Amino acid sequence: MDVLFVAAAASYALGFLLLLGFALAYLGRTEFMPYHSVAVGVAWTDIDARMRLLILALLRVIGSAWLVLAVTGLFAVYVVFKHATGFWPLIGLQIFALSVSLPPLLVAFHVKRKSSAPTPTGSAAAAILLCLLGFVLAITSEEFAL
Repeated sequence: MDVLFVAAAASYALGFLLLLGFALAYLGRTEFMPYHSVAVGVAWTDIDARMRLLILALLRVIGSAWLVLAVTGLFAVYVVFKHATGFWPLIGLQIFALSVSLPPLLVAFHVKRKSSAPTPTGSAAAAILLCLLGFVLAITSEEFAL
């Protein structure tokens, strides 16, 4: 097992751990994120109680979905790198990683552009870059060499 192979697995794992961090942050919220307040131009306390209930429910759905995707991604990293069976499982992992991480980044950029809210685009971009780095490291390693 070469260093590039281990670095690739670690890079993918860090990308999915960032997603796990977002999941846990959203699941633990008792009000929306500060950048949400900037985006809508309303303080949490000024929102009707029923609307707050709905917003918290949606945050928990998003957090739950990200939790499942992060755990699935970490499991996929384990399977692909522990039982390296060729190039195609790595391609599947990369497609999954980009499918999971690209939409939140695009949405964050959209909200930032429309509202000037300080959305977490840096963290979302870091997750994508880590997964892309993992792919490049993997295909240059001995185990996945083209």
